[in-house]
Parts: sequence; structure tokens; C-alpha cells
Amino acid sequence: MPRRRTMTEKSEVIRRLRAGQSIREINRETGIHRSTVRNIREVATRWNWLDSRESLPGESEILKSLRNDDGEENLTVAHPLDIYLSDIEGWLKEK
Repeated sequence: MPRRRTMTEKSEVIRRLRAGQSIREINRETGIHRSTVRNIREVATRWNWLDSRESLPGESEILKSLRNDDGEENLTVAHPLDIYLSDIEGWLKEK
């Protein structure tokens, strides 16, 4: 089962982007999907969080900024197997 991403990891992505790491480097070192890193970079750019002269945003500020208008986290890219998620979860419970 995939690991859930925490806000600490999201702020770590911003810290790494500030340090000049590429999306691929961050992906390789953290395992966070490149699409997720791109989305975080877009939000961080919009809010000027990549400027090293500014302090890193707080966790609640990151969370609010990464939410869409419906209040849902806007970081995921649909996976082809997502349509089978409930079936897979059921199979895992049944072993």
C-alpha cells in the first residue's frame, strides 16, 4: 500500500526547491511523485515561497494553499488503477 504524504514532506519539497534541487532529484531522493513535486512548485512559485529571503510557510498555510475550491487536496494525478481501488482494498482485507 502506498505511503501517505505528510505536510512535513511537502515543506521539505519547498526547502529542496529553494536549494535548487530539480524535480527529478527530489523524486529520486524522497520518492514523492514528480507530478506532486511540480504541483507543489507551482503553488510555491505563486506564493513566492521559493525566495530564500522569505521564511518558509507554516504547515497550515501550505495546506490551505494546496487545497482546491472544494477543500480537497489538489496534488494527486489520477492513476489508471484508481478505478479499482475499492476492489483492491477489499482483496487486501480478505487476504
